[in-house]
Amino acid sequence: MVISHGDCPCLPEPANSLLWFEYAAGLGVDALEMDLMLTADGEIITFHDKSWENLSNGTGSVRETTVSYMEKHIDVSGSYSKYDGMIISPPLLEEVLSTFSGNPEIRFNMEIKTELEDRVLVAETLCRTLRNHDVIGRTLVASFDTENLDAVRKECGNELATSSSEAETRSALVPIILGLDLWAWWPNKKPNGEISVMQLPVEGGGFRLTEKKIIDRLHGHGVAVMYWVINDRETMLELIANGADGIITDEVETLREVMAEAGKAPPPFSQ
Repeated sequence: MVISHGDCPCLPEPANSLLWFEYAAGLGVDALEMDLMLTADGEIITFHDKSWENLSNGTGSVRETTVSYMEKHIDVSGSYSKYDGMIISPPLLEEVLSTFSGNPEIRFNMEIKTELEDRVLVAETLCRTLRNHDVIGRTLVASFDTENLDAVRKECGNELATSSSEAETRSALVPIILGLDLWAWWPNKKPNGEISVMQLPVEGGGFRLTEKKIIDRLHGHGVAVMYWVINDRETMLELIANGADGIITDEVETLREVMAEAGKAPPPFSQ
């Protein structure tokens, strides 16, 4: 799968904005990756950080900001001169799904960035929104925190695919690397939903995590394997050769070219 990364100042359109999602979809991707935050009025928006400072013209907490204030004052297009004089605010998740839910070729990779204390509200709001737009079967939800994922698994059940948290990933990789996973494997069958995917960096704990052995072992346990954030051709080729199921990238066009070189059909262009 070609998965466009939602957050990087290198992107040709503002990160996590509707402009970027539309641009990326037009390049031909399997899924749009995005980060989820919560506003003061309980709305889910696509934004990477808990505060506005680093990625917008705003200050203060995203969680303490209303949607109406955000839409009038928060601009994420500061480094893009073509939008001078305009306010490009983060979109509501509702807006993103309204734009893309009618295209069955587009899937969604959503990473929850919110505070753990909001996990139940986020899970309820997210699952309701996905069901309302009939995209719950086309969505993968990720988070570094097990608590966020367990709340979503409980609320959405097996309709929704989830990745492993940081702790779940670590508990799986250690026995794999040591060759003990046939005896010491955590169950990917969770009580409230299944761990469908493991999303990995290139390296972790001093180990190279792109090895075919790791991918094959995870496949043997019924878990798909994806990698982030891969922008160089050499690693893309390595992962394709080793059987990775997906690559999250800022360089969508490069990944499409590499797939074609490797004899893999890239996803169709979005209509």
